[in-house]
Amino acid sequence: LRVIAVAFHHLTPKQALKALKNASNEKSPICIFEYTRNSVLALITSIFYPIFNFLISPFVRPYSFKIFIFSNIIPIMPLMVSFDGFISNLRTYSKNELLQMVKKIKNKDYQWEIFHQKVPLHPTLMTTLIGQPIFRVCL
Repeated sequence: LRVIAVAFHHLTPKQALKALKNASNEKSPICIFEYTRNSVLALITSIFYPIFNFLISPFVRPYSFKIFIFSNIIPIMPLMVSFDGFISNLRTYSKNELLQMVKKIKNKDYQWEIFHQKVPLHPTLMTTLIGQPIFRVCL
């Protein structure tokens, strides 16, 4: 089983298609989970990451003076997280783009499922792609 969790958006379209084709050719199941999403709501949400970071930083363990300084006094970490989240949301493949990729893979013995699912305590949906071989029983 191959699992790509919140990292598929780092692949170029050519690399992403190659990874999906390889799983299909090797008859290996693949699960891709993208918490980021290329939507207006996700982009707006990423702007608020520094506020969320400020609220949760006191609970990060082990807590250190460096974490306090770079999270609250000089907000380098919150701004980096916000920037990374914003760019990741822009790069995330949509459900439609994923459908177009899997349509290019011609393998009758492999099936694909792409769907969105609710993420607890978050306003956006997670995109999930599952690819798996079809096992045929011959009697």
